[in-house]
Amino acid sequence: SGAGASWGTASLYHLTGLAGWPCSGYSACANAYTCVDDVCCASACSGGCDVCSTAAGADVDGTCKVRAARSSGSPACPSNILCDGTGGECPTVCTSDALCPTGMYCTVAGTCVAQRVKGNACNLTTDCGAAQQGACRECATGLTCTDGVCCDTACGTASPCAACSSGLKQSGAGDGTCGPAKLGSAGRTSACAVSQLCDGASQSCPVACASDATCVSGTYCNATTHACVAKKPDGASACVGANECINGRCVDGYCCNATCSGLCQTCDGARSGSASLSGTCSPVKAATDPDNECPLEAAASCGHDGTCDGAATPSCAYHSVGTTCGTNVCSTDRTQPLPQTCVGANSCQTAATGTTCTAYKCVPASGQCGTSCATDGDCQGAFYCNASSQCVGKLGAGAVCSATTQCASGNCVDGYCCDTACSGACDACSATLKQSGAGSGVCGATKAGTTAAPVCAGSVLCNGTSTACLAACASDANCPSGSYCTSAGTCSTQKAQGAACNLAVDCKTTGACAECASGSCTDGVCCDVTCGGACEACTGALKQSGTLDGTCGPAKAGTAGSPGCSGGALCDGASVSCPGGCTSDASCPAGTYCSSAGSCATKKVQGAACNLASDCKVAGGCAECASGFCTDGVCCNVACGALCMGCSAGRARRDLRGDHGGKRPRRRVQRRRHRHVRT
Repeated sequence: SGAGASWGTASLYHLTGLAGWPCSGYSACANAYTCVDDVCCASACSGGCDVCSTAAGADVDGTCKVRAARSSGSPACPSNILCDGTGGECPTVCTSDALCPTGMYCTVAGTCVAQRVKGNACNLTTDCGAAQQGACRECATGLTCTDGVCCDTACGTASPCAACSSGLKQSGAGDGTCGPAKLGSAGRTSACAVSQLCDGASQSCPVACASDATCVSGTYCNATTHACVAKKPDGASACVGANECINGRCVDGYCCNATCSGLCQTCDGARSGSASLSGTCSPVKAATDPDNECPLEAAASCGHDGTCDGAATPSCAYHSVGTTCGTNVCSTDRTQPLPQTCVGANSCQTAATGTTCTAYKCVPASGQCGTSCATDGDCQGAFYCNASSQCVGKLGAGAVCSATTQCASGNCVDGYCCDTACSGACDACSATLKQSGAGSGVCGATKAGTTAAPVCAGSVLCNGTSTACLAACASDANCPSGSYCTSAGTCSTQKAQGAACNLAVDCKTTGACAECASGSCTDGVCCDVTCGGACEACTGALKQSGTLDGTCGPAKAGTAGSPGCSGGALCDGASVSCPGGCTSDASCPAGTYCSSAGSCATKKVQGAACNLASDCKVAGGCAECASGFCTDGVCCNVACGALCMGCSAGRARRDLRGDHGGKRPRRRVQRRRHRHVRT
């Protein structure tokens, strides 16, 4: 209460305050005191970390006291720093989280900032002050700074394959939530067994690898043992995949010293032709293409042949020079098939020469040597086409032939290969056709009587000694059958039946040619038969009947026989033979009469004795006398039949010649009239 009175008195009398007195400003306290924390303080007590009133934490009002550690300054210390309990002034920097309010941490800059929440980035090494580097409470209570973020758990303390950063986790929630580390991550607290890495599924190390992703660098996951093994060096190390090789290049089953991806390149020594080259990129062996890299183009194009060329700088090979690139064509003379071959890349040409065919000529349709023939033209020069359609060697002289092409000499004459052309009209090469000399195959004169070839002028035959034609025929022997040798010395066709003929004038040899085809020239015409009977004739004019010339028949009645008939009798027109004798004067030639003996007798001259009754074959019926009158037993010059006339010396007055001079005694006419018979 005393105190109250004192405050009251001082207030009442406006006294200046003493230590411990309440104050509201500097002037309220005595000169030796300062108004701090609303009391007059015995000392300046002006630091942010000291107090002078019991209300602010001092032991006694008016006596300055340093604030307890972790007390907030008043006014508040800069950067949210708390008082450190050692001095009245605010610390300029924090040295640990202890100088920062709850929910804050001491940064490396010595300032207190708010703790990071889940998922915020954190780094205890760089973000914390030096005194507690790696140990500040950067993350809020319940969180840990893991993988650079404030994590919801310790995450990884006991799980080597756990992570809290989305960049390090395989999947799941974002930063701040612990989960399995990414596939291929190294174990956190210690390396996983046998060089293995995290598998992205578990927060623990995998028992075995499933892929290279769970193996450390320099190793790969063996697909058989599922263990991570060291990668292989270049060279002879066989491999299945690039992951097995240190350089990451598995080519053709070997870890290769180069990418070796060029055309026709290989790292397999067997493919390059030398086992020692395995692991070294080399050209693929020529004429092979194990990877089917080269196109196979038709040989006709002379393009790529589907293999590699084996060159130092390899590429795809072309069809080799000489490769057939088209159908053969025949040479102009057809002796050779000329192949079409490649002469370079994409270049096909016909060869200038080829292999000469042996026997057969080249067949244009196929461009190949023939195997059969249709004509001699299908055979080479020294061969000919036989009946079996085969080309065989040409024949020597004397061999049987049917064509000149069959003979080596080029001469097939008379069915034989001949030593010469043997082209004379009267020569031959066959022994059977020649007159004489060497056998077949040697040309010589043809046999006499052979028709010339070509036919000689006038159709004259060969004579057996000359190989040339005769100038003229000498006889029928020089003419072909069916011809005769004319008087002009030419061979003319024998004449047909009925044609006119004259052996005396038409034949070269008078009377000795075969002018008629029938062999008979009778009565001036060619007769069908010999017609040589005494009473035969061959012309219509001479025959008894018929008008056609050339047909033999009985000669006309009254025709003299040829040769003459016995007794001089004439032909009777019915028989081709002479009659046995005459039967009347009609059977006798002119100048004769048919005597009583049946023979033709010469008619008697004037004055000759005659007796028609006894001298005639037909009594009283012949013309015994040439005068035609038999009177008074003699051949009379006239009829002498008037009365009183006579013709014999005994009965008339007349001379011995029977000439009565025309005087007929009238007295005797009547008596003699009836005795005259006219012949």
